[in-house]
Amino acid sequence: YCLSPERLFLQMHDHLSDIACIDLGHELCGTYARCGTDHVVHGLPPVTSTSKIKRYLLRCSGNRHVKRALINLGCVNDNSSSLRETHLAMLLCLPTRYGGGGLPKPILNMPIDVSPQTNITWRNDLRWTDIGWKDARLGVEYDSNEFHSGSEKIAKDAERRILLMAAGYEIIVVTNDQFKRLREIQRVIAVIYRLLGLRQRCRTEDYLLKQQKLHRDILKLSFRGQF
Repeated sequence: YCLSPERLFLQMHDHLSDIACIDLGHELCGTYARCGTDHVVHGLPPVTSTSKIKRYLLRCSGNRHVKRALINLGCVNDNSSSLRETHLAMLLCLPTRYGGGGLPKPILNMPIDVSPQTNITWRNDLRWTDIGWKDARLGVEYDSNEFHSGSEKIAKDAERRILLMAAGYEIIVVTNDQFKRLREIQRVIAVIYRLLGLRQRCRTEDYLLKQQKLHRDILKLSFRGQF
């Protein structure tokens, strides 16, 4: 038999850490899926959503791990299109108690109308940014080696980002090399706080140690299968 994705999310709290459960939630609510330990398939329809998982968990009140699962679900975003997009969002936005940057919850693959810039009047012309905060008109783009290499792809990325900036959005680009270095992630977090007009505050004890652990754990999840 096959478990529903909502039931799977709850049951895996018996076996996985909070970080791994949040990672799994993004995959279930995203458009990619792991196949084995070293391959990811992209462009799939999401098998569930955060709202569906929440409705299921609320019906299971009293069951083991439901409270923990609801807390972790609050850190999951819909519509992630890749593993690294998920992991960058986690580094930036998980609460500081997990070692994350504590930034406000973003929108993944946020659609932005650039019709006025392209003069396409007969329909909305949309572009997407990987991680975004709509009210602040701010987006973060992840440049992976897999999807952003080659002269043609680089040119298309540059054109898209220029359109997003012309539409009034500030765009921050995070490279694969930056993703692997915690000091660079810390700098990105500080810049986003400034652009959002927020003060970066943290009262979490041993925050730096938790941040280092989260970064290590996420790097491990980036290079191996979930199960």
